[in-house]
Amino acid sequence: MILGQVMARDIGGISKVSWLSSGVSIVNMSFGPAFSQAADYWGRKWFIVASCSIGMVGAIIVSRAQSMNIAILGTTLASMVLAAQPLTFTVASEILPRRYRVLGQAFVNLGLASGGVLALLGGNALAEAFGEGWRIIWYMETGFLAFAATVTTFMYNPPQRPEEVSLTTRAKLGMLDWTAIISLTIGVVLFVMGLTWANNPYPWRDAHVLGPFLIGSAILIALVIHQTKLKKDGLFHHGAFKSDRNLAIALICVGIEGLVYFVANVYYPMEVAILFTSDANQIALHWSVSLFSMFFALAVIVWYIPTKRDMRTPLVISYVFVALFFGLLLAVEPGKTALMWVAPIFVGLGTGIGYTVCVVVAHFGAPQEFLSLASGMIICIRAFGASIGVPIFVSMFNSQTTKYLPRYIANAVLPLGLAPKDLPAFIQALLSSDSKSLMQIPGVSPDVIAAGVSGLQQGYIKSFQAPHITAIILAVVGLIASCFVINPKAAFNMHVDSPLVENKVAPTKEAAASA
Repeated sequence: MILGQVMARDIGGISKVSWLSSGVSIVNMSFGPAFSQAADYWGRKWFIVASCSIGMVGAIIVSRAQSMNIAILGTTLASMVLAAQPLTFTVASEILPRRYRVLGQAFVNLGLASGGVLALLGGNALAEAFGEGWRIIWYMETGFLAFAATVTTFMYNPPQRPEEVSLTTRAKLGMLDWTAIISLTIGVVLFVMGLTWANNPYPWRDAHVLGPFLIGSAILIALVIHQTKLKKDGLFHHGAFKSDRNLAIALICVGIEGLVYFVANVYYPMEVAILFTSDANQIALHWSVSLFSMFFALAVIVWYIPTKRDMRTPLVISYVFVALFFGLLLAVEPGKTALMWVAPIFVGLGTGIGYTVCVVVAHFGAPQEFLSLASGMIICIRAFGASIGVPIFVSMFNSQTTKYLPRYIANAVLPLGLAPKDLPAFIQALLSSDSKSLMQIPGVSPDVIAAGVSGLQQGYIKSFQAPHITAIILAVVGLIASCFVINPKAAFNMHVDSPLVENKVAPTKEAAASA
């Protein structure tokens, strides 16, 4: 979102910036599960290569964009690389011994966090150093995706899966759950469109919001009924849940994790900008603390989980960290800069541990033949949590600002002599940072303006409380759910589910028993 605002400064369309992230959610939810199912019949490799190639095209389009509409198109295509994200999770688990699955997932998330640091700090630094320097980041993204596609093409050559060899193309196409794939895509696009337009720019009751939102919701509800009652071997295959409860719990936990993380991703930079600094580089530097703390979190769980064979404890602790993050934000006041530097450490630790462990829990909970589908479910549910969470929290925050900003500003400036009839004009000018209009209002002085700014900040602090408290409650729900994770200690063995070379040696008794 920070980089998107920098882009909007150069190409316009600030009101459409939210669509940059909405496009990512749409691609994740729509194509992630579909790629996961198809990869079981055609293999993982070419879906990863294809997604990187489409992502390259999207990155080039964004790098040359002259309008926000073209940038949105480009970022949506660039986001196709995330459609293969479930496959990277799957490959990282199935080519390593089960005991070290967390190592593979940690490296995947290390790459995601490193990319976030590069885009966040590098993008803002380049934007400040060069005219429209953010375009350089997209040139670099093109190069990274080209490298990833090349490496995957020439260096990832696993043995073919039985389904790849035994089934014809027509049979493979017939095995795909087309009803779910099409319904999920249409439902997600309409659902996210309605949520994105809510209060931006249309009110909730406007047809632009209610139309796509209600139709999308109806399609998704029908899809849930279809997958639970009518189609038991489809995109959300029931067989994936038969081993134990771990996959179901992982889906609940990752949905909550995705919701609270993306809410933090939106609100923390906003809070820094309102209370401390509007400098984009400083805001990016504040948020980058969360990404750097992820590195430490990943290092800890890479040691702890294989050693202790314990996934439950780290997952529980991750939600404690998330709750601490939002709890610290409740204590923030203007001038308390230390809290704003400390708080993102905890959300970084929480997400670094939580997201990684949720994937590992899901992979231990799903039978071997459903690893790819389980990964697709994880990505889909996390993106869904983010998609519904951010608009709902934005609506909550907007209702709070409507209630508290006028009250706190009035309490600050009316005792200093500002006439009540001039209060609406004063508030409007203050919110728009229009110093010229402020000084034209009768009775306004530098002291009145300073008091108004203080009241504005206090009003925002009060308005942030409801979203922060709600996020803490959700973190507690995630904490409770994570307490029910089963630690399959016997499954932490050296068995490899999908070796990169055909295994001609008989498996050990331990591996054979757990396979």
